[in-house]
Amino acid sequence: MSAYDDIIDLARPISKTHPRMSARERAAQFAPFAALAGYGELISESQRDTLEKRPLSSGEAEKLNRRLIKLTQLIAQRPRIRISCFVPDGKKSGGAYETWEGAARRLDNGRLELEDGRSVPIDDLSEIQFL
Repeated sequence: MSAYDDIIDLARPISKTHPRMSARERAAQFAPFAALAGYGELISESQRDTLEKRPLSSGEAEKLNRRLIKLTQLIAQRPRIRISCFVPDGKKSGGAYETWEGAARRLDNGRLELEDGRSVPIDDLSEIQFL
């Protein structure tokens, strides 16, 4: 005979003061607890890579300048273009190179603006293609 034979078949006691918890409420007691809120996001952000802006070679700069002159002449027609540009990262040093397509709307004050509202400084352009 074991030590629990006298109580093993008894019904579970029901409290008169505390209502029975649902399975979801019981499970919540064992949910993971993040003692350092935001730490996971901070680690993820520190692991994210950014690129440094690379200077254009003299040939690339000359080609870009020719296309900017052509774009200045055609800007009233809102030509469709594809540009490659450096976009600085808002949270850390460096950034990323992105390729955008759209109709050119304005080219002034050292910025190229597309019809969809995106805008980039001319100094951050690396390539322009006419579509």
